[in-house]
Amino acid sequence: AQGAFYTPAALCDWMTANIPSSTNSVLDPACGTGAFLVSALRRHAEAPIEIRGMDIDPVAISCARQLLEYELTFHPQAKARTHLHVGNFLDPHAS
Repeated sequence: AQGAFYTPAALCDWMTANIPSSTNSVLDPACGTGAFLVSALRRHAEAPIEIRGMDIDPVAISCARQLLEYELTFHPQAKARTHLHVGNFLDPHAS
């Protein structure tokens, strides 16, 4: 059975607070609705950063995409690029 666990925003914020400012990319291999990715975007909105996420649930990826686009409206100077894909990160044949 497939289950889902959504990381609380406070934990995402704590984790992204420890990402060095020199980081140029962030990957969440099981991003769900993108809480970690949104938090990373908030922390690094003005830096040129690649935000990447993958999940097996297409609805979750759609939500993550919408949340990231919404968050970008608060950061018009953002240099972040987002890349979200439906797939299984652990599958060597996943695109």
